[in-house]
Parts: sequence; structure tokens; C-alpha cells
Amino acid sequence: SGFQEGKDYKLQANELAKENYYSVFGLGSSAYPKFAAFGQHLDDCYNILGFNRILSFAAGDALKDQKGSFKKWLKKMYNSSLKVMEVEAPVSYLDNASGKKRYKWTMSNKNQSKSLNDSLSESHGKDIQEFTLTKK
Repeated sequence: SGFQEGKDYKLQANELAKENYYSVFGLGSSAYPKFAAFGQHLDDCYNILGFNRILSFAAGDALKDQKGSFKKWLKKMYNSSLKVMEVEAPVSYLDNASGKKRYKWTMSNKNQSKSLNDSLSESHGKDIQEFTLTKK
């Protein structure tokens, strides 16, 4: 019967949902009354269908560093996904995630007493000449 087919389909959909994970980052602008409403709607739908949420819904505001908010969320999402899938992060990611910036510093033994014209000439590879305006 049609009812039984629908019931079977619903069971298959529920089994599929149990095997899938999600997280939603909504985009929008707080200048509008329904800020990130579509993203929130997607999050609610996945939840109702029984999908496994990795992170709570988050939104980025176009008026308040949307790109920065997304980068923070993406890092959390990546780390949470690794935990859910029971996978170790690649060594290259762990090195970069430490937050330590590696700078290479070198000592310069250049003569500090060069004139501005000599320095500009050396920097641009062209002869620099100084002129004085005598009349307007």
C-alpha cells in the first residue's frame, strides 16, 4: 500500500540522517529584520530530520566582520569534525594552529650614514639628482 511505502521511505530517511552530520553558518546583515533567517531555517530543518549537529548555529553579520566570524567558526568546525570522525589532524595543520608566528630576522650591516638621494638611487637603480627651485 502507499501508506506502507511512505513509512518505509521515512525509515530510510531516518537511517540516512543518523549517518550524517551538519553544522550551519548563516550569512546576513543585522540591518535587516530577519537576520540570517535562511541559515537558521536550514539548521532547524536538519535538526527536525534527525541529522547529527556538530556545532550550534552561528551567523556572520555583514556589518560586523562577517569574514572574521566565519574564519573562527570554520576553525571550530574543522576541529569538531575531526573529533566526531575520530581522525587526527594533519601535522601541518597542528603546526599552523599553534598560533606562533615564525619570523626570520637578519642583521643588516648597511651603512646608515647614506644620504636620502643615495639610498633612493640604490633602491630604485636610477640616478637621483637634487634640484632647487630658484624662481616661480
